[in-house]
Amino acid sequence: MNQINTKNIEDINIFDFFLILWKRKLTIIATTTIAAILSVIFSLSLPNIYTSSTLLIQSDANQSLASNFSGLSSLASLSNIPDLRSPGENKSKEAMARIRSYNFFENQFLPNIKLENLMAARKWEPELDVIKYNNDFIKETNTWVRAVKFPYKPKPSNQEAFKVYSEIINLYEDQKTFFVTLSVEHISPKVASAWNKIIFNEINAYMRQIDKSIAEESIKFLKDTSLNNNIADIDDSISSLLKEQLQNLMFTESRKDYIYSYIEAPYIPEKKSKPSRALICIMGTFLGGLIGVLSALILNFKETWKLN
Repeated sequence: MNQINTKNIEDINIFDFFLILWKRKLTIIATTTIAAILSVIFSLSLPNIYTSSTLLIQSDANQSLASNFSGLSSLASLSNIPDLRSPGENKSKEAMARIRSYNFFENQFLPNIKLENLMAARKWEPELDVIKYNNDFIKETNTWVRAVKFPYKPKPSNQEAFKVYSEIINLYEDQKTFFVTLSVEHISPKVASAWNKIIFNEINAYMRQIDKSIAEESIKFLKDTSLNNNIADIDDSISSLLKEQLQNLMFTESRKDYIYSYIEAPYIPEKKSKPSRALICIMGTFLGGLIGVLSALILNFKETWKLN
């Protein structure tokens, strides 16, 4: 008997719930409609974002250098060779960390781009292939006018720009194949592709210069050690290591794709990657409907409370 009464109470509560919703249907419909319209307006106000991606593999030359440093590392305890390490050891992870670093952004990336394309780009017009800028930048005079927001520094600082840079680049390394995916986002597909190539070229040049300096310092150390040594066995070892370091130096000088090589070079994307306007409209409409239902329940609660 108790089970029947409980079931009847639940049926009544559910019936009452739907009765309240039907009573306040105009409120729910109005709220849902307004939310849907606002969602459409908001989604249309967002610019298209294009993503240029490239698939990279660790360079063959860089892999071959790993074995050449195995002998030299054994002498590290006998010297103060700076930053001695194997080029093949974790070089991909090192390169990825450098790409994400402020130092790489400031010295390698920023000098090769237009700051306004990073900090003031508002809209890309595909018909004219022209980027429109927001009110912070005047293209005709090439000046920054952010005086309202930043009266003491109208031009964005490098740290401000780095924050945006960190949001538009993405690096992913497949743990099975060790392929690296580099992607760059921008409102202009051509700019996204161009920036992707800049990062690829600059990280190769940057890491090549670092290892070139290490090889040169290693060669200098080995030559100095050879001059101050009279033991034949050690001289033979030093000669072998010196030969390896000269080979390392040759690799750093001759290979353009020093750290990474392309499996798939970046291309200019034809379709946007985001925003998903349909999803924004669906979620906005759903949220509006939910707010409408809650509003109907609250209004009914207030009405009932006043009557009591």
